[in-house]
Amino acid sequence: EKPYRCGECVKSFVSCSELRS
Repeated sequence: EKPYRCGECVKSFVSCSELRS
């Protein structure tokens, strides 16, 4: 899975911080 942008529809609309984690 590639990194998503902040605000994109991912699994449960995770936040930027969670995406970078």
